[in-house]
Amino acid sequence: MVFHADAKDSLKAIVLDQMYGLTAMVRSKASKDFALLRTQGTAAGIDWATAQLVEVQFEIKSRNGIQSCDVYAVGKSGSVDFAVKLDNCHEGSEWHLMGRPELLLK
Repeated sequence: MVFHADAKDSLKAIVLDQMYGLTAMVRSKASKDFALLRTQGTAAGIDWATAQLVEVQFEIKSRNGIQSCDVYAVGKSGSVDFAVKLDNCHEGSEWHLMGRPELLLK
């Protein structure tokens, strides 16, 4: 993502170092965030073992050469319709979740 930005290479290197640090911090919290999401879903009646993915919704936006999007994984478990929002995903060599996942019940 940084390499596509319209900036000097020295600035890109600084931003890249900061992004790696931020990504490491976000990943360290990710397992706790997803564990909480699973607990919330179970309390709402979602059986994660049998839940089915219905569709994935997203719209990639580009600003100053940087691509990002929110991803919604829409699912169903019995009579419970839900979505998992993956907030603030940014493209690099792979997509990175920069925000916190959120369970949305319908």
